[in-house]
Amino acid sequence: IVSGGALTLFAIRASRVRVASNAALVSKESLLIVNNVLLVSACFLVLCGTLWPLVTEMMGTLKLALAPDSAPLPKVSVGAPWFGANFGLLIAPLLLLMPLGAFTKWNGDSFSNILPKLKFAALGAVIVALLAWLSIKNLNVKAILGVLVGFWIIFGTLAFVLKRLRENSSAQRFTFEMLAMSCAHLGIGLWLLGVVLVESLSVERDVRLGVGESVAIAQYTLTMKSVAHVSGENYEADEGVFELKKGASLIAVLKPQKRQYRRGNVMTEAAIDPSLSRDIYVALGEPLDSSGKVWAVRAYYKPYIRLIWLGALLMGLGGILGAFERRLRKRVEATAPASAGFPKSADTQVAV
Repeated sequence: IVSGGALTLFAIRASRVRVASNAALVSKESLLIVNNVLLVSACFLVLCGTLWPLVTEMMGTLKLALAPDSAPLPKVSVGAPWFGANFGLLIAPLLLLMPLGAFTKWNGDSFSNILPKLKFAALGAVIVALLAWLSIKNLNVKAILGVLVGFWIIFGTLAFVLKRLRENSSAQRFTFEMLAMSCAHLGIGLWLLGVVLVESLSVERDVRLGVGESVAIAQYTLTMKSVAHVSGENYEADEGVFELKKGASLIAVLKPQKRQYRRGNVMTEAAIDPSLSRDIYVALGEPLDSSGKVWAVRAYYKPYIRLIWLGALLMGLGGILGAFERRLRKRVEATAPASAGFPKSADTQVAV
């Protein structure tokens, strides 16, 4: 609604907006236009996928109200496969063009001038993708392509940073706008790496476990040691005690709970063992025998999930740094009215 409303307002007033520009097809202006079109299209895609089940449900209700004897409309669910396939098609061109934006000039440029500056970034991305394919088991084609594009963005951004450090004096190396762009692009690269690696390498185990029994998850072993009843301030809970081991080494003791709150709500409180390279989650399901010693247990192994959070933090930092760009705080001359008690000739500097 916000993006569509803003673009509609711009379209209505487009005839009043006249900007002299000689921007060529290959220019920073063109890349910004492509960027905005793809992002707005992706947002519209998410909006359609979110609202379409609600629209079909409303149409089904209306149909039954008008024709009670007619067959109801089938339920529609829009899930991850649909979003992943269609959202990826829109975002892939944006990610591939992203490193070019930093090196492209305003008004006009050429690929023969831009691409040589990124040859080492492209070569480095290809080498890292090949190493990932050779060294990481169970890495599918989609993940390898994601690693390739992620490092293409990261190395392309670093190439721009090195170029500014090498060619400019300390006073002119970076504006806040350049720092914002570099942080945001690095964040997107890290976020993409995290997403494709988590999707490809995650392990989920949904098993039946009794006290003393174990289950393997990735390179770890999870053993249920006991289940006991515990009380909290506003809930009663069954608490499991699990040992997480890697080989013979004890990594962590995890204590997930199945809580019954006094207002009647039943909640599952997962236990998490976090680290820089992976997270492991354990959750209790339902008891499978009358003694309460055998439970349905879910365990999740999420590698490299920290890259997603780090990428999001860098993107947010980029947005904050961009707000400090001087060009966005242009000073203009404003003449104070005489009725306000100022002389007619008084000029005041106003920051906009």
